Amino acid sequence: MNVSKTNKRGFTLVELLVVIAIIGILIGLLLPAVQAAREAARRMQCTNQLKQLLLSCQMYHDSHNSFAPSRGGGSVVCYNYASHLFWLMPYTEQTAFYNEVVSDGVPNAQWNDNSAYSGTFTHLLCPSDGASKQPTTWVNNAAKTNYVGSWGDSICQSDESAGTSRGFYPGGLFVPQSYNDSVRTVKTRTMSSITDGTSNTVAYSETVCADTQGTNKVKGGVMVLGSGEVVRPRNILNKVNATDRTIFDGTAATFQRGQNFADGNVSVTGFQTIMPPNSPNARNYGGGTGQSGWGYGICSAASNHSGGVNAAMVDGSVRFISETIDCGDMDADVNGSGYSTVSASHGKEFSGKSPFGVWGAMGTVQGGETDLQ
Repeated sequence: MNVSKTNKRGFTLVELLVVIAIIGILIGLLLPAVQAAREAARRMQCTNQLKQLLLSCQMYHDSHNSFAPSRGGGSVVCYNYASHLFWLMPYTEQTAFYNEVVSDGVPNAQWNDNSAYSGTFTHLLCPSDGASKQPTTWVNNAAKTNYVGSWGDSICQSDESAGTSRGFYPGGLFVPQSYNDSVRTVKTRTMSSITDGTSNTVAYSETVCADTQGTNKVKGGVMVLGSGEVVRPRNILNKVNATDRTIFDGTAATFQRGQNFADGNVSVTGFQTIMPPNSPNARNYGGGTGQSGWGYGICSAASNHSGGVNAAMVDGSVRFISETIDCGDMDADVNGSGYSTVSASHGKEFSGKSPFGVWGAMGTVQGGETDLQ
């Protein structure tokens, strides 16, 4: 009886290499798609959190007949007061935390009793920013934030003790020329004061948290300009390192972006609609090396979303703002285009259109720019 034999042949080396190469190509094509899908989901979550933040602003307005202050409360003998984000806590399901802190006399958000502000508040963290998930290196492990309030296109009015800005948040605790602490007043906005329209005015955007104190990274870091340097957008943009565009050349400040959600300083929980998103941040000398919060300057919106940032308008809508948005005159400074020195700016509201293009117009509440298309 004849038994037929079937020859079984395995893969040749060439065939095996071809299969491996095809698998490698498929993985190479698939991974970017997976990463893009994950980032799209993170960006959507970020958008939803900004919507919820604006809802809390509106609820605060319903209860108090005004929006929350930029900073307010605390001891009158110290400049650093609890931020707008702190005052919104009862409207973001953080009533227990808020009551605990308030019952203790609202400890100062900058230096005193900072342990009260420690922990993590996930509703304030963008899922695309890994640095925001790391413990802070500043003020006793204070909770971080990726969401910052708009001070509009104001420059010198962002001084820590100035009382005005042209943005949704109208400045800090106004200190008159005499610097008499006993007569400070807390400034707030009302819905009716936003005459440019709630759908045209930005209230919140994003920042990338500093990954370490004193970093010189463009996203997260804050540079201190030298004594006498003019706070002009062009000067700040020119300090980005020519070889590594992720860092700036200059002295890094103590005050860092997003490092303490409860600190009402512009450098920490604010931004201005002056330079394009993902531009560097800078403050003037301000009286002490590294103490950037003691002066005025420009802090930009920033995110790890590709090409721009999410921004929430006063009406609760959220838009994606591109890095290429029109920002007008980058050579405008504190001594031109309606701006003056810090001492002359205390308590003074400037009017008129922004010199900083569409982005600047989105930041002003009463600039007369009602059509931003």
